[in-house]
Amino acid sequence: MPFSMSEKEALQKPTRALARFVVETKYEDLPPEVVHEAKRVILDAIGNALGGAGTEIGVIALKYVRMLGGTPDCTILSTGEKTSVLNAAYANSRIGDALDATDMILNSAHVGMPVVSSALAFGERRGASGKDLITAVALGFEVGARLAISVAIPLIASGQDVHRNRLPLFEFGSCSAAAKLMGLDEDRLVYAYGFAGANASLMATRWTEATVFPLTKYGDAGLQASEGGMGALMAECGITAHDGILDGEHGLWTLRDTGACDFEIMVGDLGKKWYLPENSYKPWPSVRWTHHGLTILTRLMAENGIGADDIQKIAVKTTPRGAVGANKNPVGMVSCEFNQPHAMAMGALGIRRGPLWYAPETMSDPRVRALREKVDVALEPKTVEARSWPLEDRIRKWPTSLVITAKGKTFEGYTEYTKGDPWSKETYFTDEDIQAKFRDLASAAHAASTSWRERMEEIIATVMRLEQVEVADLMRLFR
Repeated sequence: MPFSMSEKEALQKPTRALARFVVETKYEDLPPEVVHEAKRVILDAIGNALGGAGTEIGVIALKYVRMLGGTPDCTILSTGEKTSVLNAAYANSRIGDALDATDMILNSAHVGMPVVSSALAFGERRGASGKDLITAVALGFEVGARLAISVAIPLIASGQDVHRNRLPLFEFGSCSAAAKLMGLDEDRLVYAYGFAGANASLMATRWTEATVFPLTKYGDAGLQASEGGMGALMAECGITAHDGILDGEHGLWTLRDTGACDFEIMVGDLGKKWYLPENSYKPWPSVRWTHHGLTILTRLMAENGIGADDIQKIAVKTTPRGAVGANKNPVGMVSCEFNQPHAMAMGALGIRRGPLWYAPETMSDPRVRALREKVDVALEPKTVEARSWPLEDRIRKWPTSLVITAKGKTFEGYTEYTKGDPWSKETYFTDEDIQAKFRDLASAAHAASTSWRERMEEIIATVMRLEQVEVADLMRLFR
């Protein structure tokens, strides 16, 4: 048995239950589908960290960690340079979030980037095996996902918008990954959780009210990775902290203003139910609510031979959250990442996914501006109907319709899943899809290098056989 605590005791002591689960679970306890998905989320995170390097956010993150200095133990993926373990975790996660192309669990939280960044840094520092890395990522993701979903589900069930109530519980995922690789025992990990949770930063509120969206967006993914690792390091050094920070009616989750927490989701069926296979991947570098429209748009254009110059109008109808990004003249990279008209313009023009979507010359291109003007965004009527759907459907589905007016005709489409969602055969992101996205994003790191193209293929092959190699074998490929 990979988990020795009874269900009743786990519900009474969820902080300790999660710690025991992380400490007790071994690579051999992971189901094959979880091992495979861990490798996929690792490759996706690495691609994001390489793709975001040349963005303004990426440049600032590198400048920041270089100012901090530190023992050169761990690798910054995009440059190959060495820095301290926490700085590497910070840099890779912050840069990896720059393009907003990170994975998403059940339409509610981005767990993979901070977990993978923490695991890569601590795995390299500790001389871990590929199996150790896979185990740490799987467990870190599981903890992060369970915490995020356990407070998101009550919100969704009550009809509230999960994206408006945010608490950065991702630190618990990155802390779990670091602690597993460090070999912390159960008591130390409980203290690590207490330290990481007590010092976690709250995500920004009302940031989307700005005329130009700030570069920090709703929070700093780098801190989500490094603060979790800091908690693990402090526990290793002997710090003590609140030993039940998630427990009961006054647990840390109350700061998310949910009014409730589903402890059955948080700690139920640990070691039996795994959330990693429920993970969704973003095919495009933009906020999740643009992806359903992009899925329909690209399909309709391909099926009907529609070119960008043929388009007279694009009408997108989506959920209330998705209808927010309707400004036809967004300013700045982050404003464009959260903008339906810009995303539709990128999809219609077939701009290669990656930093080129937000290059100054792209954002100011007359063709891009003209296409944005042709995009109208409104509320999808089926979102009202969706309030009566079973909770499972409301968690997974995002009603979106789109109409293209082109060539004197109209072309209509509707979807509830987006490309990258694992819940249908048509939208599932295959290994080939993951690898193609990696190539598009990673090529931006060293765009003019032929040898880098070859190195990219080595990285893909190494990650996909990670259980056969050492972490050092993977990190060597970034030098």
